[in-house]
Amino acid sequence: MKRITSNDGESGPSFDLPLENELLILKLKAEFGTECTRGGEDMPPEVVNEFLKSVYEFEHKFREPHSLVTVYEKLGRPSFRKADTIPESHIAKELKRINEMLGQHQLELDVLGEYPDRQIYKFITEEFFYQQMDDLEMKGYIHHFCYEDFHPNYEMEIRQRSTEFLTQWFSRQLGEYSWQLADPFVHPDSREFSKEIILKRIRHLFDAYEKFSNCNYFIEKLTFEWDDEKQTGEGYVSGVARYDAVTESGEVIRYDGPFEFYLSNSGTWWSIFYFVFPGFTW
Repeated sequence: MKRITSNDGESGPSFDLPLENELLILKLKAEFGTECTRGGEDMPPEVVNEFLKSVYEFEHKFREPHSLVTVYEKLGRPSFRKADTIPESHIAKELKRINEMLGQHQLELDVLGEYPDRQIYKFITEEFFYQQMDDLEMKGYIHHFCYEDFHPNYEMEIRQRSTEFLTQWFSRQLGEYSWQLADPFVHPDSREFSKEIILKRIRHLFDAYEKFSNCNYFIEKLTFEWDDEKQTGEGYVSGVARYDAVTESGEVIRYDGPFEFYLSNSGTWWSIFYFVFPGFTW
């Protein structure tokens, strides 16, 4: 049992901290629809308790009425130089200054891809500054934005989905939480397979070996088409993959050959709906 002690040294009523955590989890679910877990068995209940309390405070304050402001207003309407007037030798410094200013006001712009400093500076001062946001003040709370939410980088996203598949295959970790996999899969002959069925086939292959080693790959081609009107797209990635599959007895089977990924996006997420990969048969 966990016992609370007051500042004067007197002990208050004892209570079961894990039980309180369970009640907090139920409270978050009932009041806000928030899904939380107690974490792993090695997670101290005190740590879990502090986390759950912080989540509850955030959910409560987030739902309180508050006004909308632009990012520029949130920053106090600072002065800044126009992107086109800044020499190339100074643009990195100006971008750093703007990012530090955002950080001082608990704002952060995440940029996942690699772009010229001037492009990001121009975006911040000519577009992002006028983005509306909740005027929410909370200790330790950082309001994150993502550049690619404003200007999607489909090539980067498709490459990321592909490398996720490759790294999870080599580590034999493809599973139900592999969000890069579509559901259902669609074979070129129009047959459909549920994600669950394909994962069972993949797991059957993985279980036949003790480990995969000497893994490497090379992406040779990446293309995509995007329909702005329908907000849908299709992508294709191909290359070569190689890995050694080691059996329990130590036998090594070399898989070496081309791979292909076929992806689709219905407006929210790129996912692989069909693939060709060394070692896997449909």
